[in-house]
Amino acid sequence: MGRYTDEQPFSCKVICGTCGKIYNRRTWTRPNGKHIVWQCSERYKEKGKVGCNNINLHEKDLEKVFVIAWNSVIENKEKWSSLEKYGNELERLRVRQFKGLVKNGEVLEKIDNELISSVLERVEGNNNRNLKFYFLNGSGIEIGID
Repeated sequence: MGRYTDEQPFSCKVICGTCGKIYNRRTWTRPNGKHIVWQCSERYKEKGKVGCNNINLHEKDLEKVFVIAWNSVIENKEKWSSLEKYGNELERLRVRQFKGLVKNGEVLEKIDNELISSVLERVEGNNNRNLKFYFLNGSGIEIGID
């Protein structure tokens, strides 16, 4: 757990699909305003030299794609039954927890920091502009960024 996980639930959960290091949250100041981005920690490890060349993720895109991924998990909750029957003890516990979170089956309209902290294991960013979301119930989904 990172020190900012209460305010920033993606902290320590966004992983570089190229080098395996953690993404850090950065604020870029541009003429058109401030932008929050997530960037591989190896990108500029040495000043002036580009290390890892994986994509930077705008926080708005990361949040939007999480909502899409979570709603997809809700739509496919019938697949959880095999994990509930045949999974190990931790997988069965996680499926029960997830069922409690989605008992109404309502889709997520906007980002919910508490939900992210409760259900997300990690996100992998890749140069092909796809994000792979891995949830604590053992499910995963890959979604492209527009």
